[in-house]
Amino acid sequence: MSLSVFAIQVVLSTVLVFALYYDINFAVFPGEGLWNYKGFGGKFKFLTFINMWLQAIYWCITVLAGLSTFSYEHRKGKLHRVVDVLHSSLAFPVGIFVCIMFWMIYAVDRELVYPKILDKIIPSWLNHVMHTVHIPFLIADKYLVHHQYPKPFTGMVTLLAFAMLYQCWVLYLGLVKAIWVYPILEVMNWPFRVAFFALSWMFFLLLYKVGSVMTAKIWGGNSKEKTKAK
Repeated sequence: MSLSVFAIQVVLSTVLVFALYYDINFAVFPGEGLWNYKGFGGKFKFLTFINMWLQAIYWCITVLAGLSTFSYEHRKGKLHRVVDVLHSSLAFPVGIFVCIMFWMIYAVDRELVYPKILDKIIPSWLNHVMHTVHIPFLIADKYLVHHQYPKPFTGMVTLLAFAMLYQCWVLYLGLVKAIWVYPILEVMNWPFRVAFFALSWMFFLLLYKVGSVMTAKIWGGNSKEKTKAK
């Protein structure tokens, strides 16, 4: 890995860690905090917040992997394999999913996903770090590092397991705690809920495939791990 690539990774990880710190400590209403924001479950009810943790952890591990060696040309370490699996199975598809879904719903009716009252506690820059920058960050990552994808079954099962666990969490909050993270699910009957979740799984898998194809197009058919010199 070149020093310039490592420097970029440090900058991107710093941006995400600072945004997460700000979100936890300042983007709350009076009397609320991380664990009681809008009721039971706190901010961990929201996929956006979970994704912020995911992205911050991913980029920090990427930096640690970079510290262990400045050459991906001969890397065999477990930490680098963790980076590859995280990128392919979770960081890329989940990060892109959050951004696309947020802005699609926002364009239809922002009150469904980002009520105007949030403008009082969430500055514009933080909103974009949570819902926009993951796309350019993750696409840049595709060009900076040749990530080795795991076997399709392993990658897709990991991604679907994440999606199903979160959906079970959402249903638990709605059915047991009467807190519907996404109001549209409250008015849906069960056939529509199942269809909605199934479509979400399909979208996740599509993004996984897009990520795999992008890596193949950028780096060609060479399976040897490497990093482009910058």
